[in-house]
Amino acid sequence: MAVLIALIAGIGSLLNLYLWDAQLFVQIILTILAWIALFTYHGTKSVRSYERNGTRLFTIRFALILLAVVGASLILLVKLSGWN
Repeated sequence: MAVLIALIAGIGSLLNLYLWDAQLFVQIILTILAWIALFTYHGTKSVRSYERNGTRLFTIRFALILLAVVGASLILLVKLSGWN
């Protein structure tokens, strides 16, 4: 469920950036949704590397959530600063 919320927030943030001009309130809501998805995700966050050298990799689900959070937060920063 958290992955679905993060995907909706991430895609909505991209649409908000390129299609809906100057919708700051919508972007704040989408960023909050992305952060909620990050904190409510209870799945596996990392796995061992396939090379067995001690490194850990993000799972695809957690990486999608993290990408949505970073993207939505950066788009909110762009909208707040007026760069857009």
